[in-house]
Formats: sequence, C-alpha cells, structure tokens
Amino acid sequence: SASITEEAEVAAFLGNDLDKRLVKLICSVVLKLLPVWRKASVDTRVAMPRLVDVDWRVDVKTSAEALTRMSVPTLLVDMKVRDQPTKVGVMP
Repeated sequence: SASITEEAEVAAFLGNDLDKRLVKLICSVVLKLLPVWRKASVDTRVAMPRLVDVDWRVDVKTSAEALTRMSVPTLLVDMKVRDQPTKVGVMP
C-alpha cells in the first residue's frame, strides 16, 4: 500500500471542482492527522490479542526424595497480552 506524504497526493483524491484554499486546508488537516488515524486503525482492527510482555524462567530441582524427579527442568512462561476492544470505536 502506498503511503501518502505530500499535499498533491491528497489533492488528487478531491477533484478539481473545489476552491484551491479549501483543498489546501483539507490537505493540511489530512496530512497532519494521517499518522494518528493509521495508528488508531491498526489498534482497533480485529486480530488476535497483542503480545505486550514475556517473562520466562527455567527451574531445575536439585534435591528430591526420588532420583527420577531431580534435574528435571520446568519451564515457566508468563505472557501478557492486550485484548482487542469489544465495543466499536473504543481503543484498547
């Protein structure tokens, strides 16, 4: 997808029948707010929950009643996710 970065690219969508001052105003507003709109669009799209943080560790038993239970590694993983919004228009 192409990225709109210049006033002429925005003006091309507006047509030729608008006053040039109005086109310039619309273009400046669109170019100023486009990054905010893009981020809001990405943040509110339907998708799997987003991974925010991961914490992990490996535990190894060094003593136990039975020899078979010693030196058996246990992996503990804690993943924090950000859920997607459940209401329209609500950002997470």
